[in-house]
Amino acid sequence: MIQNFLQKAKDTEKYISLLSDDEKNKILLEMATAILDNSNIILEANKIDMDLAYKNNLNDVGLDRLMLNQRRIENMAKVMRRMTSYPNPVGNLLEEWTSEEELQVKRISVPLGVVSIIYELRPSMTSDGAALCFKTGNVCVLKGADDTENSNHAIIKILQEVLENNNLPKEIISFLFDGSKEGIVKLVKEDKYIDAVLTRGGAIFNRYIELNSLVPVIAFDRGLNHIYIDKEAHFRKALEVSRNSKCLIPNVCNATETLLIHENIASDLLPKLHKIFKAEGTVLKGCPQSQKIITINEAKEEDFNIEYLANILNIKIVKDVEEALTHIDQHGSGHSEAIITENSKTAELFMDRADATCLYLNASTKFSDGSTFHSGSEVGIATNKLHVRGPLRIDALTTYKYKIYGEGTTKLTWNGYFTPFSFFGTLTIGLLFVPTRISLIMLLAGYFAYQHESNLVFVILPSIFIFTALGLFSKFKIEKSNNKILKYFSKAFYVHPKQLMKLENKFEKYPRISDYLVSKLKGLKQFISLPSALTKLPKKAFIIFTTLHSIFWTTLLSMIGYGLGYINAF
Repeated sequence: MIQNFLQKAKDTEKYISLLSDDEKNKILLEMATAILDNSNIILEANKIDMDLAYKNNLNDVGLDRLMLNQRRIENMAKVMRRMTSYPNPVGNLLEEWTSEEELQVKRISVPLGVVSIIYELRPSMTSDGAALCFKTGNVCVLKGADDTENSNHAIIKILQEVLENNNLPKEIISFLFDGSKEGIVKLVKEDKYIDAVLTRGGAIFNRYIELNSLVPVIAFDRGLNHIYIDKEAHFRKALEVSRNSKCLIPNVCNATETLLIHENIASDLLPKLHKIFKAEGTVLKGCPQSQKIITINEAKEEDFNIEYLANILNIKIVKDVEEALTHIDQHGSGHSEAIITENSKTAELFMDRADATCLYLNASTKFSDGSTFHSGSEVGIATNKLHVRGPLRIDALTTYKYKIYGEGTTKLTWNGYFTPFSFFGTLTIGLLFVPTRISLIMLLAGYFAYQHESNLVFVILPSIFIFTALGLFSKFKIEKSNNKILKYFSKAFYVHPKQLMKLENKFEKYPRISDYLVSKLKGLKQFISLPSALTKLPKKAFIIFTTLHSIFWTTLLSMIGYGLGYINAF
C-alpha cells in the first residue's frame, strides 16, 4: 500500500534532522562521486529507455529531455557539488525579540518535512531533486515518468547505496515507480505523510495535479516569455540578447517565445534579426506589419499562447511600451520578461508593471535558472505568488518555527494585562459601581499580583488612597442629603430602617468608637461613610479611622490573595 511506503519515508525525518550541514555536504560529495563512478550503469539503463521511446514514437523534444550522455551525467554531479557551496538553509535565526511578558522569542528556519517531486521525462531531475531535498534537510519522494523508469531506477539505487554506506535509511530518498494517473492521484492526496508537492511538467500535467492534490502544490509552469525591444534600444544588445534567449537550448522553459518590437525601429532592426535567426535555423512567425518588412510566416493569435519548446519565435510590432505590457498581460505566463532599452524611466516602468517572476533589463531570459539564483539545481521556475516564486532556491524548501523561552512565565488570565495602573482603574470602577464586598476585590488583587509578579505595594497603597477618598466623598454627599435619601440608600444594602434608628442613637452616644466598630457590620462594611455621616464625625477623625481601616483590611486580604496565588502555582 502507498501508505506503508510513505510511512517508511516519513519515519526517516528524525534521521536527516540530526545531520549537521557538514555531514550533509560530505554525503552529497560522495553521491556526486558515485554518480560519476557508475556513469556506465546509468547510460546503459538510459539506452533501454531511449530504445523504448523510439518504438513508442516519442517526439524530438521528449527524446532530447530523456537522453543522457557523459556530459549530462557530469553536470548531474556538478549540481551536487555546487549544492555543498551554499550556506545551510535550516536552523538559522530569522528573527528574535523579547515580549512584554519577558519571553524570549526566536523564529528559526526548519525543513518542510517530506517533499514529493513529480516530473516528466528528465532523469537528471532525479539526482537534482534528491540533492536539493537532502541539502535542505527534507525527505524526498520522487515520481518520474514511466518513460524514464530504467534511468531513474539506476540513479536512485546509486544514491540510496551512499545513504546506507553512511548508516542512514535509504528511504530518505524514496522513489515511487507507479507512473499511472491513479498512482499520482493517490500520492498527492496523502497529506498525512507529505508536506509539499513540486510538479515539473506541462501545463495540463501541472493543472491535473493541482486539481487533485490535498497537499500544497508548488507548480513550475510553462514559459511564455517575451523580449520588448524599445525605440531607445542599443541594437547590438538587442541582437545578442534576442539570439541567446531563443537559440541557446530552445526547448526549455526559460527560452523566449515572442519578440515585441517598437514600431519606430522595426524597419531597421527586423532585417538584422532575420539574418541572425536564419543562420540559427529559427522558424520565424510574425504579425502582418512585420511581414511587410521581412519574409516570414504569419503568426496567428493563438500562436502567442504556445510554448513551442522548439526553435520557433513569434514577432510582433507594437507602438509603445504600454502596448507591449498589454500583450504580456494577455499572453504571458508570469515566468520571465525582458526589455532592451537605454531609457531608465521606460525600463523601470516595464519592470514595475510586468507581472512575472523574473524581469530583465538588457539581459537574456536564459538567466532564469538555478545557478543564477543560488538554487543549486535546475528543478524549475515557480510562477506561484505564495511561498515560492521564480527559480527554486534552497531556502524555498524550508519553513520556520518559533522557539519561546520563559522562566516559569504564565499567561495573564484576566483582561490581558495586569499593572498597578490597570488595578487602580479597576478598583475605582469596582467601588463606584459594584456593590460588592471589598474582601473579594482585594483577594483577587493579591492573587493577580502574584501571578504576574507585581509588587504588593502597588496594590495596597492605591487601595488605601481610593478607600479614603471615596469614603470622604460619600460622607460629604450623605451629610448634604436628607434622612429620606439616606434611608433609601441604606435599604439598597439590606439595612432595615429600625436598625438604622438604633444605630443613630448609638452614634450620638459613642460617636468616635461606634463609627469604627459599626463599619464592620454586615451591609455597612465597605461604606464607613454612612455612620460617620450620621454622627457628623469631624473630617480629620474620619480620615484617620478610614485610613486605619483600609490599611488593616487591604494589607490582610491582598496578602491572603497573594498566598493563594503562590499555592495555585504549585
